[in-house]
Amino acid sequence: MILLSGTLVLSLIVGAYTYGLMRPNVERVFLTSALLFAGVSTDNSSVRATSDLVLGLRNSGLATNITSIALSGASLSSTITEWAVTPTQQSGNSFRVSGNNKIPGGQSAYFTYYPVGSSSVTIPMGQTFQYEIDFSNGQSISGSLLAQ
Repeated sequence: MILLSGTLVLSLIVGAYTYGLMRPNVERVFLTSALLFAGVSTDNSSVRATSDLVLGLRNSGLATNITSIALSGASLSSTITEWAVTPTQQSGNSFRVSGNNKIPGGQSAYFTYYPVGSSSVTIPMGQTFQYEIDFSNGQSISGSLLAQ
């Protein structure tokens, strides 16, 4: 009877591990640094962005991609969800093109993104903003940043 109970418990543990219920959390992306610089966003026409978001990320798992970045705060009329890789780019979310969002497995990666809005938005120095970064592995990282 004890052998049967032990075998059943061992089978349940192996089954749970196999199906991911007890999988160790080793495939994680960690934010190692984040800086938000005050300024203005580009406006999809002629305004050059002077604000930027600088991210340092460490990936301890398999390769993944940043799929979205959201920045909100009391001084913003709406959440910023579009980002460019150059301050003069006039279309948003170009960061998802040409590998500008890839984080190789077991490595660190650093990114600089410029906010894009339908009209230029000011990100004032000294204001606190909330961010959320989503990844293709299903993970999200969120927190607050003080604009410098």
